[in-house]
Amino acid sequence: MPEGLEIYVLAKVLKNLGVDCSSYGKHLILKDPQTGQLNDVSFGLYGRVQLSHDMKFTKTIVEGKPSGYIKPINNIEEAKTRLGVDWMTLTEEQAVVIVRGWTRRKKQLESLLTDQSEIAGIGSYWVYRILHKALIDPKTKANLLDFFNMVEPLARAIIRVRDTAIKDYLQSIKKNEFAFVNAWCENLYCVRDKHV
Repeated sequence: MPEGLEIYVLAKVLKNLGVDCSSYGKHLILKDPQTGQLNDVSFGLYGRVQLSHDMKFTKTIVEGKPSGYIKPINNIEEAKTRLGVDWMTLTEEQAVVIVRGWTRRKKQLESLLTDQSEIAGIGSYWVYRILHKALIDPKTKANLLDFFNMVEPLARAIIRVRDTAIKDYLQSIKKNEFAFVNAWCENLYCVRDKHV
């Protein structure tokens, strides 16, 4: 499943190519070029998404299983329902507040970090990078963070891993954004129209 950082970079590149879109967590908010309708595009765990030559996304079903969705919405706030703070706009101060709130809970950190109602956009891949950067075992219970004095290091890692990854992504695709979109779509189970 594409995670928030990948969706953020995809939206940024699509904007550069003239597509009216934005991202929030693991959701791409895409404006239909003909009708002006906003759509919340969630890519799901499996399946394919097709992007036509007129930049319209459609979902397909693979092996009889639907994946993700494209849902018409009236405004971006509808896509944010039941989602936490967007990882792409999260500040270190906000991260400290969120992580400090976890210290009253007995859940494992890997579970809290992937909970989209806490911080939207972090998935398993980035959780392990964040926890590795903070030098914390993924199975550590959140209520031990204060005891080990790890609230601030974890909050910093959440931000630094994101910032480093965004910089690396954007640097690597700077020369050919269109090729990046094609590769992104192919690699993340999206079949692109050959005329795009």
